Amino acid sequence: MELYSSDTRATLEALARQVWEAAVTRNETTVWFIRDFSPEASILLLCAVSDVPLGKIVDRELSEAQFQRLTSVMALLTNSPLFVPETPEDDSFGERLGIARWGQGAEVGICDWGLYEEDLNAALKSGLRVLAPSELAESE
Repeated sequence: MELYSSDTRATLEALARQVWEAAVTRNETTVWFIRDFSPEASILLLCAVSDVPLGKIVDRELSEAQFQRLTSVMALLTNSPLFVPETPEDDSFGERLGIARWGQGAEVGICDWGLYEEDLNAALKSGLRVLAPSELAESE
């Protein structure tokens, strides 16, 4: 599993917590734009908010309590205003933001990649609150 040993894992866990905070805790319509780690990022989201170690899921060694926490998190996510579209690099991020804002009524957009200048400009114009791993953008 690529994400299991990724250098960006801690950053993505922090973003997953932001997704949870926006979509579940504050009930804001949220779009989690997935480009680099789909579908692993959704599993990471579940682990980050349920405090179940990713290794326990990968190794299929969940205790009853961990399984219950994980299924509770899944139920809350299912009933939250969260959209998780794959966002290919060759797609227009500006168009994706427009669909999220006007088509889905999103208030928050969270990306799993560092935004380049063009993406940042599109985010500013969209009216969405957009979060992304800034340290990834600085290192590339």
